[in-house]
Amino acid sequence: MNKEIVELVAERIEKGKETYPDIIPKEDERDFLHEALEEALDMCVYLAGEILRMKELKKQMTAKVLIGKDYWLSDSPAYFDLIGGSGKSKLPNGNYRATIIDMTTVTDIKCGSFIADVFKPVYKVTSGDYKDIEVSDNGIFRYKQVNGYEYKPNKNWGIAKFMQLMNMTKEKDGRIDLPYLKRNDLTNKNVKIVVWGKSFTNEKNDEVYYPVARVVELINEVPF
Repeated sequence: MNKEIVELVAERIEKGKETYPDIIPKEDERDFLHEALEEALDMCVYLAGEILRMKELKKQMTAKVLIGKDYWLSDSPAYFDLIGGSGKSKLPNGNYRATIIDMTTVTDIKCGSFIADVFKPVYKVTSGDYKDIEVSDNGIFRYKQVNGYEYKPNKNWGIAKFMQLMNMTKEKDGRIDLPYLKRNDLTNKNVKIVVWGKSFTNEKNDEVYYPVARVVELINEVPF
């Protein structure tokens, strides 16, 4: 790396020869300290611009991350949560008590010849060593009937099971009605979740780990 730095400095000096003499004369009356300050301020502006550009690029890449064979994401960056700052971090595999605090939704996800809406509740652990850590659901798929796509009711077993666990199902004519999940229907509900790790290899060939969860039980506690 030192060699590259030296080369960059030398390149900059050569560039400066196009405007200034090879050797700065002693009688040069420019205020070098003032000019250095201006250059430093310019550098701050350039660095800030580059940081903003990198953040936007990260959002775009996150929105297009593949999560499985024949699955792809829409342009919404809300669907896939890479583990980073705030309350989200690596959570060990295991069972936890948690509260549903939010939910993200992406519509019209193409799954091979099928199409679905995907719901991802966000759980906050409420006890133990990992209290207040957040983890997102692995994804609850609601396959739907749309012209041009296949539809098989049995593919909705996942969302049917989730809604049964949450006491949200309604039976009609021998069928389980699967209404559109809404954030307000789930937030503040206490549940037990199971957490496990998933990973994928990004475009730089780095393996990225992230935990996911699913509900295994609704906790109906009677307040005292």
